[in-house]
Amino acid sequence: MRFRPSILALWALSLSVSLSVDGAAPGAGRTGDIDPSIPWPAQGFACDLQTLRDGRLEVQFHGDADWPNAVLRAAQTPASWADATTLVVPLENPGDAGVDLFLRVGDDAQASWPDHAIAQRRYIGPHTATTLLIALSAHPGRQMGMQSPPPPVGASAQGTISLADPTGRVDPSHLTSLYLVVWGRTGPRRLIVGTPRPAEFDWGQAAYTGLIDRFGQYTRGTWPGKVRSDADLREVRVSEAEFDAESRSQRGQFDRFGGWLGGPHFAPGRGFRVERSEHGTWWFVTPLGNPFFSLGVDTVSRADPRTFFEGREFMFEELQVPPDAPPEVLGVAQSTEGGVPYGVPRFNTGRWINFYALNLLRKFGAKFPEIWPDAVLGRLSAWGFNTIGNWSDSALFKHHILPYTVPISLGAGPTRIPGGNPEIADIADPFGADFAPRAKEAIVNVTRAYRDDPWLIGYFVDNELPWG
Repeated sequence: MRFRPSILALWALSLSVSLSVDGAAPGAGRTGDIDPSIPWPAQGFACDLQTLRDGRLEVQFHGDADWPNAVLRAAQTPASWADATTLVVPLENPGDAGVDLFLRVGDDAQASWPDHAIAQRRYIGPHTATTLLIALSAHPGRQMGMQSPPPPVGASAQGTISLADPTGRVDPSHLTSLYLVVWGRTGPRRLIVGTPRPAEFDWGQAAYTGLIDRFGQYTRGTWPGKVRSDADLREVRVSEAEFDAESRSQRGQFDRFGGWLGGPHFAPGRGFRVERSEHGTWWFVTPLGNPFFSLGVDTVSRADPRTFFEGREFMFEELQVPPDAPPEVLGVAQSTEGGVPYGVPRFNTGRWINFYALNLLRKFGAKFPEIWPDAVLGRLSAWGFNTIGNWSDSALFKHHILPYTVPISLGAGPTRIPGGNPEIADIADPFGADFAPRAKEAIVNVTRAYRDDPWLIGYFVDNELPWG
């Protein structure tokens, strides 16, 4: 990869600017902190450094250099740091642009990776003040079936970013450096950095215990509209229906397929098509001859959002469902369904719960399968969506409220090209003798049911193919 020589050269640069960062860091005082008063003198390459009155370090990265960086070096390493599991770094991006930040923590003067340093990369959004929690050894959330892990025990879930899966190795008892690198050459950027401090937080199973409540929600955060009881779901049903009806009544500038009545007009046709206007702009065109801009939502389905809990029951506060719940709420899968999520096969077999369907049962009652299509189509229309996206429940198509798309899978086939990604199936060989007949069979079988429906926009063929 072309960036590797630049990264390796970065650590050998002679850094000339030096400042001391020894003030109190904002947000200090969490349980688990270890010796937070240790100073970290700073140096910089292609950046300007300034110590603010409160002791924080302001770093102005130059925009005309590759990999501008600041390095904070620990002035001393007390023995108590041996118990640290985490490096806590208060960080603020006060600018209007995000920062693609590469972080590297080392335990020797050269910070040689992977034996004496750990590395992670994180995007810090504009106008963001947060605290980075950098695990000093890897705790990948995928081992628990999660793409990203929760904050460790002892650390706040609010205002923090957990970096739980670094690459490399580091000795917590001898931390010596923290590199803050702006990835590549992105233009001038600015960060404000508080004093790094080691902490002893628990990243293990305790961090996942009781993580999900009975509604399928995150237990360690709050937000407007978070469901607290079954009554909340029933009450919001009324206000949602009123909002949906009012929003749909104001959408008079579109034809019944969602075509724009105020745009260029084309000849009517049998179904959706693509056509170029006299001004040279390509449009989807509805059967009524009006231009159409497709804005859809994928996977509109009651059955798809299954959560496999067998083997990680401790993550859920409650897994009980009413005895008369329909089969789509709770079940058992004897074989893998939908591939291997995040490379962890044990979390797509065994017992599962569908929190979405369970909440529909609580909200609409036992007849929710009959109510759901009109409710979800009304909600999508009220929000301004005009397309049922790929992999959605085919039961929605026949209502003819929103145009729809249909997936076509060409199937595995005997001739495959290795893609190098264990989480995605290998691509079918388009030059293999079996490809053309299998593709034709798949296309004919799927299109037979939809080809005469004017509400059909088109088909998606395969998905996320591993070209690598």
